[in-house]
Amino acid sequence: FDPEQGMEDLRTAIKKLMDMHGLTQRQVARQMGMDEAQLSRTLSKPQKSTYETVTRIHRAIDEIVAARQKRSSR
Repeated sequence: FDPEQGMEDLRTAIKKLMDMHGLTQRQVARQMGMDEAQLSRTLSKPQKSTYETVTRIHRAIDEIVAARQKRSSR
């Protein structure tokens, strides 16, 4: 297992998930309470990311998608 490749794969998966749901880095960063530039750096250099950071990004995406679904089901 190559850890650097694993983090690159996570970055790619996160970007695909964001694209799939039409999310911008600004939206995800705002949901996380993170500066957009910081999220951009995290996604551009995933090797320096921690598991916790990747988990926070994924959770923020899930929260945005869930809120959208809730609004659309009204």
